[in-house]
Amino acid sequence: MDVQVNPCDDLYRHACGGYLTSAQVPPNRQWVDLTGDAISDRRRELSRAALAQSTAARTAAARCQDEASIEAAGIEPLQGLLSVIQGATSRAGFSRALAALHSHGIDAVFSLSRGIDRGLVAPRGALAAPQSPGGALVSPHRLRLTPASSPLEALNGDTERLTTLLTAALGWLHRAAPNGASPSPLEAEVAGALRVEQRLYQAMPAQSSDELTQPGRGSNPGAGPVDWSVYMTSRGVSAGSARGIEQRASWWPEVARALTALSSAELQSFLRFRLLLGAELALPREARSALGALALAPGETAQRPRRDRCERWAERAFQGELGPAFAELALPRAANAEATALVASIRAEAARHFDEPDARSHLAEVVIQLGAGRIEPEHSLAKLTDASSFGELWLTVTREAQAGSLRQLMAPVERERMPVLTSTPNLFYHPGLHAVVAPAGYLLPPNFVPGAAPEQNYARLGFGLAHELAHAFDAPATEPVLLPYGKMDAGDASAGRGAARACLAKALEAEGALPEGALAERRLNEVMADIAGIQMAYAALEAQLTRQSEAERAAARRRFWLHYAQSHCRKTTEAGARWLAAHAAHPPNALRVNLTARHVPTLARDLGCAASAPRPVCTSSDAP
Repeated sequence: MDVQVNPCDDLYRHACGGYLTSAQVPPNRQWVDLTGDAISDRRRELSRAALAQSTAARTAAARCQDEASIEAAGIEPLQGLLSVIQGATSRAGFSRALAALHSHGIDAVFSLSRGIDRGLVAPRGALAAPQSPGGALVSPHRLRLTPASSPLEALNGDTERLTTLLTAALGWLHRAAPNGASPSPLEAEVAGALRVEQRLYQAMPAQSSDELTQPGRGSNPGAGPVDWSVYMTSRGVSAGSARGIEQRASWWPEVARALTALSSAELQSFLRFRLLLGAELALPREARSALGALALAPGETAQRPRRDRCERWAERAFQGELGPAFAELALPRAANAEATALVASIRAEAARHFDEPDARSHLAEVVIQLGAGRIEPEHSLAKLTDASSFGELWLTVTREAQAGSLRQLMAPVERERMPVLTSTPNLFYHPGLHAVVAPAGYLLPPNFVPGAAPEQNYARLGFGLAHELAHAFDAPATEPVLLPYGKMDAGDASAGRGAARACLAKALEAEGALPEGALAERRLNEVMADIAGIQMAYAALEAQLTRQSEAERAAARRRFWLHYAQSHCRKTTEAGARWLAAHAAHPPNALRVNLTARHVPTLARDLGCAASAPRPVCTSSDAP
């Protein structure tokens, strides 16, 4: 804390000032996070404990760390994919090579994942997917197509640095497979890969993670060298087998035009580099070193220890075995009962503030999953026993995982099935299942501390759950929206949403320091969910304090606000702050805390603020 800062002026700096002063951002990171780092450390401990309970997973993780065997295998496990790339001398050949990489989860040009087809999600969240011949509801998932992350994003457009890394990585490939890597000299190989990366970097939108396939937009058959139908059929998914599967994203025509201008040799060089990047975990040490900082998640600037990465890979590969064990370690039965009671109080508090029967019904339908849910392996473990090297093991696992993901596109709806790893560090609202998912990896101290004072758990887990419940009312756009607390704009939904957004947009603009495009709908939805969520959690806490004296209740309320603010304490580098401002769904953490606090009138009472300090809650009448 920084007691020199008035919480009425800057709640975030008051609660986090001490941490922001003392915390050090390591050279290999772009930010540190008070809550997130504590949970990451605990999650790693629990993952290792769960891993130890599975012989198959433990063996796979050990093989991943067996440097001697990986060095001995060298390039051999990748020879099949390199041969496919070597044959990519035509449009059809490039499509086949692209399909081969994607079948192993290696992103090139675009990324594939399962998204939500909102056309299959009925109003009020009911599942209205079409009936299959057997009478079961079809999954609302569809194939999600997004631009593949460019190494130039991680390097902030630094082509000189990328050229150095390309030279090191592709140079290793030339030495390791001199007769099969490329017929062209290394200089030409590097120049070709760099040219494709530059074209894609320029053609793709900045906030690539938010781009979804859109009906009726961007359809441009035959515009570029990638034959989409060849790609899909090579994966064993026929065109039209799932709604929206042939739709292109809005950025696709521009990318296709950029690729059309490139030679087959350049595209081959690009695919070889992407193969190395995606298969990094299965490569010898020299190749991993050559790839440098490019195999990283956003926000990092150096490799995590290999042991951590191997264990994380094994955890994903064997999630069907490890999930229940991890969940039991993270959330024992008694703690689960306490968390379930907290969930019930949040839901009851939300229900008390809806007068409309439709809104009550909508809220009642929300499924809240705590802990493990039901997790199934994405591949058959029997198929992993014949691998002669870790490279082959890795190829088998990644191929099976991708195939399993596609099989689930048309699988029957299973609302109780956990759609993510139990060790996932965040909770979320899943519109296709109309469910709030709180994985066991999120239900850890200090997010949730069994037996802790209620103000701590309600400010953290309670707020998170209520925030996600609010999201059940902000999508799709034709639905009523939950205004900052307990109010529904029905009827002309667009007018109601417009009024609420106008008010919050005005508040965001008044704070300043947000990049262009920061007022996109997703960010505004998050701000609205923050304001609604904190007030639901606060009201639910009040119901738990009825037996305490007024002095005890007043102290608990003040601690509630401090816990809420401290759950967002984060110290960033300048580069990390820029990345978060451009890509994160939420506003920067300081603004997120203070903007929410200034729209919650009870904070002024609890902290003794002047009546004019917090702004009133946004309503339709607040619109300019």
